[in-house]
Amino acid sequence: MAEVNIPNFGTEKNDYLQLTLEGIDGFESACVVHLDGFIDTYNSSFFQTKVTKVIAFNYKALIFDCPNLSYVSSTGIGAFINLWKAIRLQGGNFVFLNVQSKVMEVFQLLGFSKSFTFANTMDEAVAAFKN
Repeated sequence: MAEVNIPNFGTEKNDYLQLTLEGIDGFESACVVHLDGFIDTYNSSFFQTKVTKVIAFNYKALIFDCPNLSYVSSTGIGAFINLWKAIRLQGGNFVFLNVQSKVMEVFQLLGFSKSFTFANTMDEAVAAFKN
């Protein structure tokens, strides 16, 4: 995997959500955003601000890697919607990878499981951008 260098990305911390970035070799505008923790009312703006920085650095294909994302509230889903709108304005999109069943239930309950793309493997996630 390639390095992603966004100035000061790692300096802002949240006790309940950690974001780490990883590039994808051969796919310059793609970035994996590893999510560890949860996204709720109290940290959704932190999350949205961090990912907005990634989009601002011209990453147009984001993969949210979620095996360690334990919970997303409706406010967290709202943050994803706002990010989706922002990345679509740049001509991009994102994919969710390895979403836990209890997190997937929130997407389903709120009616967004068909609005977003979900993948079970990295190959599936990367292939979603090539369609």
